[in-house]
Amino acid sequence: MSVAGDVLFDSVGQALRFAFLFKASVKGASVPGTVSIGSGRGLVGLDGAGEAGNIKRLIGDLPKVQAAALQARFSERVAACPCCMADAPAAEWLGCCVLLSGVAMGAASSCHEKLALDLTMRHFGDKRLTFEMLGGRYGCSADQVRKINNKVAGVLRAVEHAAQAKISDRLIASGYIDHCQEVEAVC
Repeated sequence: MSVAGDVLFDSVGQALRFAFLFKASVKGASVPGTVSIGSGRGLVGLDGAGEAGNIKRLIGDLPKVQAAALQARFSERVAACPCCMADAPAAEWLGCCVLLSGVAMGAASSCHEKLALDLTMRHFGDKRLTFEMLGGRYGCSADQVRKINNKVAGVLRAVEHAAQAKISDRLIASGYIDHCQEVEAVC
């Protein structure tokens, strides 16, 4: 995993973004405009695909909810709709948010399942979903949505924290990073 004793990534976040955003063409060359770790370590084509796959395997060994939290945080959020080519939530990211919205509903028992999904998507990066918009959508005030969001965000942060701690240990043990640090500030 490491190149001549050097670790491949400077942080957990960098390793996870690389794994989830890596794309390679069938011929093994990197696709223009895709993830590059930027330090000339040669992780393109089949080498990059192999390392991305190894990191994803480490993530896949986590409990399903924790793996989903990591993927929701670091994977591609938006993809082109196959019918109209407009921006739409990426299918894998949305699937992770759906799974995690079940956890969110457990945190706020009065939360409607669609509101739980919207707040989960908001937590994992869809900032277009404002409290005002969601209040109007679900017939309540922005303050009520904000209060529900505080409960939902708290439980989602706990899941993320546990997932990040476990994957940090695995990435260190596998030689991808050399020390643990906070991955990202979670809103």
